[in-house]
Amino acid sequence: MVAAARTLRSSLRPAGRLAALLYALAAAVPASAQIAGTVSLDSDYRLRGYSISGGKPAATASLSYDDPSGFYANGTAIGALNYEDHPDLLGAIAGVGYARRITTLISLDAGISRTQYFHDASRPSGGAHYTEFYGGLVFRGIAAHVYMSPDYLTHHSSTVYGEVDALLKSFGPWNVSSHVGVLDYLTAPRYVRRTTLYDWRLGLSRRIHRFDLHAALTGGGPGTDYYRGRTHSKSAVVGGVSWSF
Repeated sequence: MVAAARTLRSSLRPAGRLAALLYALAAAVPASAQIAGTVSLDSDYRLRGYSISGGKPAATASLSYDDPSGFYANGTAIGALNYEDHPDLLGAIAGVGYARRITTLISLDAGISRTQYFHDASRPSGGAHYTEFYGGLVFRGIAAHVYMSPDYLTHHSSTVYGEVDALLKSFGPWNVSSHVGVLDYLTAPRYVRRTTLYDWRLGLSRRIHRFDLHAALTGGGPGTDYYRGRTHSKSAVVGGVSWSF
């Protein structure tokens, strides 16, 4: 798929990257393999309603490979900017998958991803990791996926996460997008609170040549986020810029 890997596995999906995802999976299969990259600067790195960078700015660098057969592979490095007393490298995400357009309107997508955080601002013990198997489909301007994890943040927690991303409006270089997600625990140790969690985002982006300017209102629940020694609201306004090459 044209540039599918470049956008598909971004944990933080600003409006511009969502738009690229939807267009990529709806496009025809390329005649040759493609390698692409993206460098992004964001005011906060947020994942499913939580700030991984502790409310601080973050930078991400991604590299992807798309094969004409539909196979893709990608990797992303995440770094915190001006984050006191902690390593600059927050973590990394890698994945492989397969995407295929089955009709003129519907595309299927499945794969596996691994997320490794060397430092997570919301966890006093430091890093965390998990593996997820995912599958989903794209229908016109809507992308829906389900993720299954056997080790979500701890070795003894299994979860299911469902999300729907939608390109609500596109006018010229501007795009308006939305996201909703729900996470539920299948199994968990006694010390893990088995609460159903939800997150959401409403985003706006503008494409300028190879640059993508994006901003979003994001949040989640129930409860609050915790980092830098105190609680914070899960609702926030984030923004950033991405450069694709």
